[in-house]
Amino acid sequence: QLTEKDQQLTEKDQQLTEKDQQLTEKDQRLADNERTLMDNELQLAKRDQLLSKNQEQLAEKDRQLSEKDEQVAGKNQQLAENERQLAEKDRQLSEKDEQVAGKNQQLAENERQLAEKDRQLSEKDEQVAGKNQQLAENERQLAEKDRRLSEKEEQLA
Repeated sequence: QLTEKDQQLTEKDQQLTEKDQQLTEKDQRLADNERTLMDNELQLAKRDQLLSKNQEQLAEKDRQLSEKDEQVAGKNQQLAENERQLAEKDRQLSEKDEQVAGKNQQLAENERQLAEKDRQLSEKDEQVAGKNQQLAENERQLAEKDRRLSEKEEQLA
């Protein structure tokens, strides 16, 4: 009876050892799972940290873009003002161009009138030259008559 009980006890001992081994394996798997879980949580924390950092960088870039947008808006406003001033200067230049064109037209008319007066003066110069020539001829004839008259007076005297 003892041997049978020993054998039963040995079998139970063996079963318990097997169960103990199974429990040890399960404990090992559980420890592995816990390590994996901790690694995953650590990686998740790192990813959360990286995500926060990325969000901060994005917020900073958004702030910088907003500043640049404001600068661009200011420059666009300045550009619009410059274009308005340029349009005004173009308008003024057009007015001055019209004034210059009018003055050029007046100048051309004055030059035409001057040329006409020059032509008329040339005609009068020619007439005066002709009259001067006639006068010179008359004076020569008068001098000739004076000389003959003097000769006749001498002959009479």
